[in-house]
Amino acid sequence: MSQRPGDDHDRSGDAWREEMLRWPTSWAPQPYPTRRRSVASTLRAIGRAIQSLIMIALMLVGLPAGLIIGVGWPLPTREEFIRWLERPPDTTPLNSDETLFQFFACLMWLVWAAFVWFLLAEAIRVILRIRLPRPRVPAPLRRPVTTLVSGLMLASTIARTTVPSPAPAVASADVGKSQSAEEEEAEALAGPSASTPVSSEASQDVAEPHVAAPPIVPVGQVTLLVAGQRYAHTVVRGDTLSEIAETWLGDANRWPEIYHLNRGRSWPSIGGRLHDPDLIFPGWTLELPADAAPPGGPVPPAPTAPTPGSPAPTASAEPDSAPIGPPRVETSPPAVAPAKAGEVAAQDHQPGVRLPSQTWVSLGLATSIAAIAALIRLRRRQLARLTFPIPTSLAPAPSPVPASLRALDAAGSLDLLLDSGDDAPLPGIMPLGPPVSAPIGFDTDGQEVSLFDLPEAGIGLCGEGTEAVARAIIAAALATGIVEYQCDRPIVVIPVGLLARLLPTGAPLTGLNPDYRSYDPERLCIVADTEAAIVGLEEEMVRRRREVDRCGVATLDDLREQDIGEYSAPHVTIVEAEQRHVARLRAITACGRGLHLTTVVLGDGGPPPTYGVRLDGTITASPPDPDDQSRTALAGRLSTLGQRDLVDVLGMVEEAAPRPEQGTDVERAQHPTAETAKDPVDVLRVPDPPNVSGEQKPVRLAVLGPVTVTTVASGRLTAGLRTGSASVLAMLAVHPEGRSLDQIAIPTRPETDRDAARASTRTDISAARTLLRQTTGLAKAKFILFDGARYLLDRNLVNVDLWDMLAAIDQANHAADDTACLAALRRAADCHGGSFAVTVGRVWVAEYATTIRNQVLSVHGRIAEFLEADHPDQAIAVLERAIEHDPVNEELYQRVMRIHGRLGRSDAVRRTVRLLGNRIAELGEAEVSETTERLAHRLIEASTKPRRPVPIQLCAEDEDFGLAPGDL
Repeated sequence: MSQRPGDDHDRSGDAWREEMLRWPTSWAPQPYPTRRRSVASTLRAIGRAIQSLIMIALMLVGLPAGLIIGVGWPLPTREEFIRWLERPPDTTPLNSDETLFQFFACLMWLVWAAFVWFLLAEAIRVILRIRLPRPRVPAPLRRPVTTLVSGLMLASTIARTTVPSPAPAVASADVGKSQSAEEEEAEALAGPSASTPVSSEASQDVAEPHVAAPPIVPVGQVTLLVAGQRYAHTVVRGDTLSEIAETWLGDANRWPEIYHLNRGRSWPSIGGRLHDPDLIFPGWTLELPADAAPPGGPVPPAPTAPTPGSPAPTASAEPDSAPIGPPRVETSPPAVAPAKAGEVAAQDHQPGVRLPSQTWVSLGLATSIAAIAALIRLRRRQLARLTFPIPTSLAPAPSPVPASLRALDAAGSLDLLLDSGDDAPLPGIMPLGPPVSAPIGFDTDGQEVSLFDLPEAGIGLCGEGTEAVARAIIAAALATGIVEYQCDRPIVVIPVGLLARLLPTGAPLTGLNPDYRSYDPERLCIVADTEAAIVGLEEEMVRRRREVDRCGVATLDDLREQDIGEYSAPHVTIVEAEQRHVARLRAITACGRGLHLTTVVLGDGGPPPTYGVRLDGTITASPPDPDDQSRTALAGRLSTLGQRDLVDVLGMVEEAAPRPEQGTDVERAQHPTAETAKDPVDVLRVPDPPNVSGEQKPVRLAVLGPVTVTTVASGRLTAGLRTGSASVLAMLAVHPEGRSLDQIAIPTRPETDRDAARASTRTDISAARTLLRQTTGLAKAKFILFDGARYLLDRNLVNVDLWDMLAAIDQANHAADDTACLAALRRAADCHGGSFAVTVGRVWVAEYATTIRNQVLSVHGRIAEFLEADHPDQAIAVLERAIEHDPVNEELYQRVMRIHGRLGRSDAVRRTVRLLGNRIAELGEAEVSETTERLAHRLIEASTKPRRPVPIQLCAEDEDFGLAPGDL
């Protein structure tokens, strides 16, 4: 074999080059022989490539898609994990099917993550020439891993038919949220009354148990499985597992059996999956244990299959007795008499309030009565006295609304607007009247109907609901304009015999001003009979027509717009239909248009259009209008009131009427002492002393002013606090000893029924806990405790500004000297940031706000007494700050005038009494009390009266200097 270049290293360079030139062919690399690929091998290569791409796509896209659709997110949420840890071991076994399935789902996600990482690492190596660590599977384990992945993919496909996704948010919006673990344990022991209800916006009637043939067919409330005598229950609004167990099993504590029997089940037609015993949806059909018995008695025999077209069982009728719990806000009237389906459907959008007397009132009239209640509260604030020693009780002030009408006050306060204009004398305090004057009901379009905007200048009523509607018309007319000027307040004229029928037996048949002490003229005129009422109506019509003609206008509205002549208040006459008065009433109705003269005729045969009304106020018959075909007749539903309800409305109107008040002189009267009556057991009498150790609690709740929450970790929370949660926190702040679920739900949510209010309150409590846990970092803290009967704030974690204020007041009451008392009073004043829970906007807040406001005013008044002798200007500044909290309290103005009077500031006294008069006049044209007027007059006279010169006696030394008495 010849020698290649480089074998002999001793050769010279020239010899090396010559040798290289002689070996060109043997040194160049020879190509490999080419092989021609067959068509079959090419197709097999393409098939393997397509198969690889399909497998990659299935692993990369198909596996996560199947997991998301079939299983969802396998890991529990934070709340579910905490609830799972706190749940007893026997209710959540670790070896359950659902737990194992979730474990394999997590393992499948890990396999998919490893596969994605492998593909990513390979792509980076090929493109960027960078090697990343890749998971390596040993050769003996490759086949088991492939088998495991295939099996998990098959299991996820099967799970789509057994474990559905949770219900959408729209479906769960009508269901109450789950409660915490300690509430679940306590309420499971307490029975069905302490269970979590399920809420729904639309009320459903409960049907009688009905037997159905297999398969399960939901009929009414109960669905029975005849085969094997296994029963099932269809969930309706308000059902809970404990109530179902009590009904079917006779023991509310057996609810875990029903839960475990149906756990993990899905209802595709309804939506959702049962994974929480506190969260069940209306329409779900729950299987019951084998020993379940129907609530109606013994097990019925197996019936034959129902024939097609058989009628469904009818729902139970509404009970006649008064409802228990909060008054309902209805959207459709109860069927007192048989009505057509079209009539009921047309009234589904008519909101109203159902009273305990089984009468119905529109929201417009409820708002009018709420305005009267707000005005009465302001009148009581005008004459409120400052109390020393200052009481520390949190008992609510007496309500100005009788018990029969509190539902109207609660519902109407939600729509009541306050005058917040820039030029308003009492911004944010004085209520405004409803937009519709004298609201008497709704029409078919859901619009409020005014008594003064009827198609004719009057209305006739007949039918069984005539008297109930007449009472509501009287209440609507007298409640109109109560917060406006006197010319806007209607006058009602009614015969004494008719009024006696509308009022209960023994009620006084007198007007609203029996002693003639009110500034407001008589608004309820009681005449002898129908003849006297019609004669008075004719005289009023003639007088108004002459006034309109004299001013050259067509109607009284034109008279008022041009601000000429004398404007007369609306006039409402209520009489019974009599044939001999038909012609005169027809003439009055024809001529009364534009003169604000309204005639209400009770009985058939009157000249105004007569409408038939049921007991619930539903209009059953509307007369046609032969003269004007374009005018639409009245239709819809009218408000109704009971006899006792009308008496209570008249009492409220009488109390709200402006009248001269005697008042109290602060210079001559002694301080009233705190009440010695015992407070209820759930009312805090003497609060805990302030924290002297310097340790700050994690949460500080402020309820004096807007309800706000401040945490040590996150500061003041500007977002995230629900309105319902704020209302619950405010309720627990004025009840430190705790409140039951119903005691919280009924006042805070008066517009909903009891079950929905309970469910919403649980949701608000759970949301408040979640927010506080997230902002404080205390994941296991409760903040709102539950002792099995009541909810209460955890005083070890939550501090309330109201409690600090009451503790400082208590220290001031028991202070040893004036210095310590003044220091404690200043601390109490610093805690006050505004009216109690101003952002809640519920009527229950008003009575507690009155109590707390009186305590704050007494604090400022006591501070001013300490400063008056040495620092009078500082005392006036303290009293002016108190006036900002309550601008209608007369005693505060009296104290300011007294200090100005002692300093000789007559002009300041005049300005103070003038400011008070302007603000009091906004309260329905009321006036300052006689005592305040006399005090102002006395102080002004004393400060402007010239002082008599004091005679000077000269001593002997003065006479020696030659001074005479006239020289001094």
